[in-house]
Amino acid sequence: PLELGSKGRSRTPRLIFDTRRSTPVFVGFFGFENSRILAVTTAEKAEILRRFPDMHALLLKRFFQNPRQIAYVVPSSKALTRRVADKMDFSKPRVVVEYGPGEGCHSREILARMSPESRLILIELDAELVECLRQQFKDNPVVTIVHGSAADILSILANLGFSHCDYVVSGIPFSLIPAELKREMLERTLEALCPAEHAAFLVYQVSRELKEGGHCNHFARCETQFCLFNIPPMWISVFYRTNQGFIPQTPSSVRLSSDAMVEV
Repeated sequence: PLELGSKGRSRTPRLIFDTRRSTPVFVGFFGFENSRILAVTTAEKAEILRRFPDMHALLLKRFFQNPRQIAYVVPSSKALTRRVADKMDFSKPRVVVEYGPGEGCHSREILARMSPESRLILIELDAELVECLRQQFKDNPVVTIVHGSAADILSILANLGFSHCDYVVSGIPFSLIPAELKREMLERTLEALCPAEHAAFLVYQVSRELKEGGHCNHFARCETQFCLFNIPPMWISVFYRTNQGFIPQTPSSVRLSSDAMVEV
């Protein structure tokens, strides 16, 4: 393996890659000690990008600069973006909000399924990623990019002329967010969703922390699906606004109980 970063005390975080692969097979769980992260040199960053050309350079750069805000250094796989988008019903024009779109891999998949009357609102806290998104979607009237916090979803929607949205999609690292702010964000997310059967909050994370920790108990119910084909593998959790919430039937998933979905 290729091991980069500080190697001092055992709690010092490191990045470990398998150099036999074209992409990293593991991006470690980082131990944040006194808000410090990897001591990686410019040469080491260049080596990462040389060995793993599929990694998005800006995403990697922003991760090193602000690891608590940028959750992952590898963009989501096509398999994951498709499975997340499969959970949404695009049979009618929709208003979709995405928290922390990063370099836009989920945004592009969602946008490909939306009608021209729909609206995709991207809320990104990182200024450099905001500029990247604005350049990427500058000619698309369906997309609105907001440089701000997901905690302000209600005022953001109101400023854009919407009382509610149909879906909220998120890959932000909720496990790193302070408890009070996390509670406020999740409560406002529920409030932002329209009171309709299709409305849902879709989260992709390495764990089911929001469900198992009871952080989303104020949502009516939840369904989950494990996506192995991503680096790292992800849990997709769908928190419904109402008890009658549903997932559109697609070839990539099969409906089981209200607590589980599996790959087929």
